[in-house]
Amino acid sequence: MRWPKVAIMVGGVVLGAGFLYGPVSSALASRQGPVAGSDGPASLSVTITSLPPWAFADVTVTGPEFYFRYVPRSVTLWGVRPGTYVVHAGPVRVRSGEQYPVTPEVSVLLQAGGHSVVQVSYADTVPSTTKVPAASTVTGLSGSPAGPATLTLSSLPGGGLAVGDVLAIGVTTATPDGFLGKVTAFSHTGTGYSVSTVPATLEEAMPDGVIDPSWTEPSQDEPVDGSGLSCGAGASLSVTDQPSLIPGFDFAAQWGTSVSSMTFEASGTLTQQLQAAVDGAASCQIDDQRLSETTFLPITIDIGIPVTFVPFLEWDLSADVSTQASLTEGATLTDTVTAGVEYANGQLTPVSNFTHEFTPQVPAPDLQADLSASIGPKFGLLLYGVAGPEVNLDGSLALDVAPGGSPAWTLTGGLDAGGGLTVPTLDFDESDPSIISYSADLDTAPPVITATPLGAGTVGTSYNQTLTASDGTPPYTWSVSSGALPPGLSLDSTTGAISGTPSQSGSFSFTTQVTDSSDSILNPSGQTTTASESITVGGGPPVPEITSATTYTQGQLVYFDIHYTDPGNDAEGFGFVGVNGSGWAEENHPFTSPSYGIVGPDSIAYPFNEECGTAQQYDSYVQAWIYDTAGERSTPVVIHLVCS
Repeated sequence: MRWPKVAIMVGGVVLGAGFLYGPVSSALASRQGPVAGSDGPASLSVTITSLPPWAFADVTVTGPEFYFRYVPRSVTLWGVRPGTYVVHAGPVRVRSGEQYPVTPEVSVLLQAGGHSVVQVSYADTVPSTTKVPAASTVTGLSGSPAGPATLTLSSLPGGGLAVGDVLAIGVTTATPDGFLGKVTAFSHTGTGYSVSTVPATLEEAMPDGVIDPSWTEPSQDEPVDGSGLSCGAGASLSVTDQPSLIPGFDFAAQWGTSVSSMTFEASGTLTQQLQAAVDGAASCQIDDQRLSETTFLPITIDIGIPVTFVPFLEWDLSADVSTQASLTEGATLTDTVTAGVEYANGQLTPVSNFTHEFTPQVPAPDLQADLSASIGPKFGLLLYGVAGPEVNLDGSLALDVAPGGSPAWTLTGGLDAGGGLTVPTLDFDESDPSIISYSADLDTAPPVITATPLGAGTVGTSYNQTLTASDGTPPYTWSVSSGALPPGLSLDSTTGAISGTPSQSGSFSFTTQVTDSSDSILNPSGQTTTASESITVGGGPPVPEITSATTYTQGQLVYFDIHYTDPGNDAEGFGFVGVNGSGWAEENHPFTSPSYGIVGPDSIAYPFNEECGTAQQYDSYVQAWIYDTAGERSTPVVIHLVCS
C-alpha cells in the first residue's frame, strides 16, 4: 500500500516527514525562532484550531528521553530539551459526530534555544449517521459502484444501522475500489446482513471535510502501438509512440454544505517518439481511440472515513488523414508538464506550466496531403470506483502538403491538454477542455529558386531581369552570396530584380541566395537556398570615331576643328584636357550646351586664347575626344594649337 508522504519544512529546513491527509496550508503553520546559543532549552507552541470552544483536543507531544505531554488546548511548552518531537492528533467527538485532524501527525526538530510553532486544524467532521464497518465484516458486494448495489456484512457496524445511514468502506476483498453508499434497506439473512444501497456523496458522509493526497507512480515506458488501422479503401494508418513518462497526481477538495474548492493536477516529464505512416492513398478520421490503459493500485486515505482513489492512465489516439500517396512523418517530443483545473470562489481556472522540445524528422512530400495525429496519456482518478477528475496530455504532429503553396508544406508539432472535475461522489462537475493549446512549426518547405537563365546584357543599355522563388514562406530576401554582378547592375533584396545599365562587357558568374520568412523550430531565422547564375554583357554599339582634327586662327584665338563619325547614332558631347605641359583643365560639354564651341553636322570647333599677334603669343597641346550617351569615349587625338 502506498501512502501520500510529504516532507514538513520549518524555517526552510526539512525537519521530518508526515502522512498528510489535508492541505498543509490549512493544517499546519510552523515557524522556528532564532537559536540563542549552542546549548539551552527550547520551546514549542501547539496551536489548536477549528474545534468548538467547549471541546478538548486529543493531541499528544512525544520527544527525547520518554518525553510525553497531553495537549487538550493550545499551549506553549517551555524548557524542553532540543531534539525531534512528534505532535500527534486524534479524533474528537462533538455534537455533530466526530472531528478529525487534517494532519494527524507531524515531526518538528527543536534547536537549542529555539522556538517552533505547530498548528493542528480539525476540519473533517464525521456524523453519527456515517458508519465505517470493520473490513473483516465485509463479505460481498454486487451491483454497480455508480448505481444501486447490495452489500453483504457478517455483522452490523458499531451503533447499529438505519435507513439513510452512509456506509464508508476501504479496500477489502469484496470492495477492491472501496465503497461509499447510502442505506435504502437492510435485512438479516441468517448468516449476516444484506444491505441495499444507492451511491452517496462525501458531503453526505461528512458535512465538512478536506482531502489533499498527492503521489507519483512508477515510470511508464511501454510502447504504444496504433498500427494497421483502416484508413479508407485499401489504405492503412500506423501511429506508434515510444513514451517515457513518470506520472504524478495531486488532488485536493474542501467542502461544507457544498464544494468550496477543488483542484486536480497531473504532472510529469513526457518524452514521445511519435511517428505516423500512411500506406497508400488514404482518407479517414479517428477520434479518441483507446490504445492502452493502466490501472494502478488503489490508494486509501483516512479522514475519519476511508477515502479510496484508484489512479489510472490511458493512451488515446486521434487522427485526420487525407493523402494521395504513402507518407511518413515523425518527431521526438519532450515536455515537462503540469496541467490541471482549480475550482475556487465559484470559478474554474486552468492550471498549466510546461516546457517543450521538438526534434522533427524532415518530410519529403511531393503530392497533396493532410495528415494530423495526436497521441498521449490521460491521467485520472476513480473515487470509490466511480468517475473522478482527469487530465489529458496529447502530443501532436500535423503535416499539410499543398504543392504550389507558400509554403509547399508545413510540419507542425503541438501539445494540448484538457481536464475536468467530474466527481459524482462530491456532486460536482466542471471541466475545461483547453488548459493548454500549443503548437509550433517544426519545419517548413525551403524556398526553390526558379531555374530560368538570365538574359544577356549590353554595355550602355538598360537591363532588368527578376529572380523568382517558390515553395517557401514569403516574403523573400535576396542577396549575392559569392561572385559579383556585372558593373552597373544591382540586386534588389526585396523584389529579386537585377537592374541597371552595364558598363563593362564580359561574362560574369555569381551565386544568388534567397531566405524566406519561415520561423520554425529547425529554422528560426528562415530557410535559405542558393543558385548559380551568370550574365553575359556584350560590347554595345560602336563608339564615335574622330576622322580629322585641324586648327584655324581668328584674332587671338586658335580653334580646333574636329570631324567624327557616329555609327551608333548616340554621340553626346566632346571633351578635352591639356597635355605635353599645357595647363588646360579637363572639360566635357554636351553638344546641346557646348560653351564656346561651334557645333556642326558631325563636327565641333572650340576656341583657345593663344594671344595670337601679341608679344605674349604662345602655343599649346590638348587631347580631345567625342563621348556617347553611355559615357564611352572615342579614341582621343592630340592637337597642336599654334597661331597661323
